[in-house]
Amino acid sequence: MARVKILSTKKLEPALLVQAREKGFTIRDQAFINIRYIENETLKTQIAYLAELPLAAVFTSSHAVKAVERYLTDKVPGWNLFSLSGKTRTTILNAQRLPPIILEEADHAAALAEKIILRQPKEVVFFCGTRRREELPALLAASGIGVQEVMVYESEETPVRIGEAFDAVLFFSPSAVHSFFKENQLNDTTVCFAIGGTTRTALQTYTGNTIITCAQPAPEKMLESVYNYYQ
Repeated sequence: MARVKILSTKKLEPALLVQAREKGFTIRDQAFINIRYIENETLKTQIAYLAELPLAAVFTSSHAVKAVERYLTDKVPGWNLFSLSGKTRTTILNAQRLPPIILEEADHAAALAEKIILRQPKEVVFFCGTRRREELPALLAASGIGVQEVMVYESEETPVRIGEAFDAVLFFSPSAVHSFFKENQLNDTTVCFAIGGTTRTALQTYTGNTIITCAQPAPEKMLESVYNYYQ
């Protein structure tokens, strides 16, 4: 098989790039989004207050986990954690200042919302970014569960013009989709790989190319989808 050229719209772990090369894939990883953790006294005070409460904490991003942990002290809060699988889950389990047990996890936001609903909390605290997706808070609110959103990081689009053609492009969020298409177009034969339904929907507004959806929110799972497609 000829070497397959892949563009990833986010930076990948070096080990994943090595693995791809060994399988006959060349990956260029170029970030189309810049993440900035929010740092101010108001947020610091808010998280310190929440850390003293026995609450249900929801994470759908590893960035949110890292941002929150920066504000926590050595005293681990008594939170019930709800998390997406993949990198978000791994980041929680590797954290030094968060409970080591995740009460419920799921591969995507809608499935996580359904598991939270079954637990019937009166309210959850959703630690998220300024461009958080709508599914989870909307489903919880529709079921009568209060949602307190605490925005702990910002996502900034960083469009880059790509001067070469690729066999496939990997998209990990709707924001990355919008950022990519501000400066680029796809060849008709380029295959798009999307994490989740919302990213797929965003892609469909820009292209009619083939879109492969990866349900599990993890780069390694996305690459497994790529390997399976070209097998």
